[in-house]
Amino acid sequence: MLRNAYHLLLGLLALPFLFLLQFRTMWAFTKSLFNGLTDVSLSEPEHHEKIAYDTVDATPSMKQRFAVAELCQSLIEAEDWVGLSEKLTHLDQTREKSDAGYALASTARDTVLNCMAEAVVEGHTCHPDPILIFADETVEFMETLVEKHPECYPLLALAADMRCYQGWVSRGADYSQYVTDDGWFGMAQHFAKAQALLDTHDPVAMNAPLLAAVRHKLLAFMPDADKHVGLFYEQWSDLDLVDQEPHAKHAIMMLPRWFGSEQTLEIEAQKAAIRTAEVTGDAAYFSMYRRAFDAWDPSILNLDTQALGLGAHDLITLRNDDPAVVAEVIQKMLWWTAIGSDRDYSKSEREIWSGLAAEIDEIRRDITMNRLLAICPAAWEGGVEDALDTLSFFIQDDIKAGSTFRLGKTGFEIFPHASGQMARPA
Repeated sequence: MLRNAYHLLLGLLALPFLFLLQFRTMWAFTKSLFNGLTDVSLSEPEHHEKIAYDTVDATPSMKQRFAVAELCQSLIEAEDWVGLSEKLTHLDQTREKSDAGYALASTARDTVLNCMAEAVVEGHTCHPDPILIFADETVEFMETLVEKHPECYPLLALAADMRCYQGWVSRGADYSQYVTDDGWFGMAQHFAKAQALLDTHDPVAMNAPLLAAVRHKLLAFMPDADKHVGLFYEQWSDLDLVDQEPHAKHAIMMLPRWFGSEQTLEIEAQKAAIRTAEVTGDAAYFSMYRRAFDAWDPSILNLDTQALGLGAHDLITLRNDDPAVVAEVIQKMLWWTAIGSDRDYSKSEREIWSGLAAEIDEIRRDITMNRLLAICPAAWEGGVEDALDTLSFFIQDDIKAGSTFRLGKTGFEIFPHASGQMARPA
């Protein structure tokens, strides 16, 4: 069990990057952009004095989420399960958000699940998110709490979540045709218990996104899931139009290996953006595609890069220009077009991807140069050096010409050497 809320939340924030471990790290890839012969970086001692930049150890949103994580951890250690449920209920019913627009009920849920898990393992193609491992005793204890406190629906949601994770552990990481009979049987048993719990509560009637989120997980093992996949997603999203989690989870379901086709993801991403436009602009479009990019699924070849760029900017606006979020977006987009991203494509697909990749790199350059207002070292895999390397990639000529630079609240500024201006000291 994790004992420190600060490190717990850092772990939660790092989970989306676990899939990178099967390849090279983002930090190593960023360093590979510089050939050591002609490319230069502001992270190098001879050039570092040319830039002044603001840094933040933790953004307001991170601090708020740390506080929620710490409170949940203390309630678990005090075995105050009713108090924990009341806190989760309040966050869920009020839709309370962090400064960056993250649902704090989700932060609380993830904190509890990670605290009570025995371990966490890397996800796989069929379940891209990390998989938590729970002991039977832990899940049975939670189910006992549900029986004692039927009014505490967050406890029920947690128990159902745990059962879904157990189902995925039983199934294993193989593609469906290679899953053993025992694997399918174990998954069926655990998912049946999760569904039995959830059948007693209607997420819409309860006005409870937490219940809708775990109900959506049942789609992975439902005989008629195709009839519910759209409904479960839209009802979940409609409960909180600001939350981007429903779009990301729906995107996985819209891939060909689940309930979609090569065109379905694009259709659903456009629909999601239109349905939530008044609240979050095109952010939903970006949120859906970012999940498909994690595995470089061929469905991404149908994307609209203009909508993707607008969605990226709208997401950053939704996140209140949080430097940690901007860092995450930049690093993810760097990975999207990494060398080898087209390794499984046909020749014709590679030709399509070549044009898309160039446009995605331009979106990343735009975000790096215009939306990064400070460096949050904890959000960059290689810390400050990584952030400066990323910036430097786009301003090689300016660095070599002797320009100076400033990164702060007004954005990234370049002062040509001939102007006589200098960046202010950090």
